[in-house]
Amino acid sequence: MIKIFISTVLALSAVSVQAWADTPDSLSAVVDTAAVPDYADDDSEVAVWNRANDAYARGEFRAAIDGYNSLLAAGRESSKLYYNLGNAYFKCDSIACAIVSYNRALRLDPSDADAAYNLSVAEARTVNRIEGLPEFFVTGWLRRLSHVMTSDGWAVMSVLFFALMLAGGVWYLLASTVRRRKAGFTTSAVSLVLFVVSVCIATSQKRDKTDSGRAVVMVSAAAVKSSPGVSGKDLFVLNEGACVSLGEKIGDWRQITIASGDKGWILSEQIEEI
Repeated sequence: MIKIFISTVLALSAVSVQAWADTPDSLSAVVDTAAVPDYADDDSEVAVWNRANDAYARGEFRAAIDGYNSLLAAGRESSKLYYNLGNAYFKCDSIACAIVSYNRALRLDPSDADAAYNLSVAEARTVNRIEGLPEFFVTGWLRRLSHVMTSDGWAVMSVLFFALMLAGGVWYLLASTVRRRKAGFTTSAVSLVLFVVSVCIATSQKRDKTDSGRAVVMVSAAAVKSSPGVSGKDLFVLNEGACVSLGEKIGDWRQITIASGDKGWILSEQIEEI
């Protein structure tokens, strides 16, 4: 019974990953014009999308950026749109804008390996090299696990694990032997744990879609102050493209934390939220 359960979980996971996976692209490749976002049911938006992709293919990256941004201004967004926009910004050497776009693509689809790779390429072009704090291995493992699928994928998995949990409970109640009752109990217990993990990951990803709590420095050099005001002491300087975590806001100033754990205050106009 346990072997059957494990095989079923692996099969369901493989199907879910395949269903939500994107076709790989590379940073130097032409934008995938066949991958039209889900919202492309309006002829005018399809036309804008196609014109932007054609402009990118011709090397007219500024025109492509204008097209993609017009879709965003109309309230449309998708991970593919942000991915293409990031590629166009990168081609124009607008590294900070590219980093923002790739992060937004990953916010909508953490499983997008191409956006993650292109983000690492763009970040390698930045000046700041900030060493992050050591990460507890369980935290790192859960973070990598959450990137396997989108929030919708994890929501589907949670339903499947819940069904397996119920099936295991029924098996436990109806089993006629101790061995079968143990198998039913084990199936139900393991499914319960996986159900809770799936729900937590799906909820976390849904929350990140609306507020990632992070931002990118958009100016060439930004002084980080010890207090929210021009009179504050300069603690350190962040360059264009540096990613920060956001804290409280006081007036025109925002408290930030960098990967090393150092904190300070920066003008809100010098950063853009992801």
